[in-house]
Amino acid sequence: FEGSLVQAGLKGNGPDEKNLFVKLTNTISVLLAIFVVLRFGELIYRDKLSYAFAGDFYSAMFWIEVVLMVFPLVVLRVAKLRNDSRMLYLSALSALLGCATWRLTYSLVAFNPGGGYHYFPTWEELLISIGFVAIEICAYIVLIRLLPILPPLKQNDHNRHEASKA
Repeated sequence: FEGSLVQAGLKGNGPDEKNLFVKLTNTISVLLAIFVVLRFGELIYRDKLSYAFAGDFYSAMFWIEVVLMVFPLVVLRVAKLRNDSRMLYLSALSALLGCATWRLTYSLVAFNPGGGYHYFPTWEELLISIGFVAIEICAYIVLIRLLPILPPLKQNDHNRHEASKA
């Protein structure tokens, strides 16, 4: 996902990481398959699979999550789709949204504290969560600046000649 955004931001002048992306697809597809199997396995083990077909909001969220996780699995297993940079980007985006849906569903949407209580995070809890995200973003920016992982930009010959005239 990030590599696709970097390549788009650098307008194609960045390193071509497509070969690396294609190599990573095998590992990612195995992890996605394990996740989906464990997700259904948990429902079967706990005898809760019927809830997935209840037709309510929670079952809809479950199926949205499943579709968002299975789409990249299909893309990463079909060679023609796997070699398409756009499909790799869409599959990465789908996996991110699927994971986000999973996390939101079990931690906020479907959380039931019992006893007739309803829970929604307080503003303090929300600020702490936002703060952790902000710390992660700042740490990422610091690491990128201290440990540059991108090589210098490719320049075409026309730009080099113009720069040398100045």
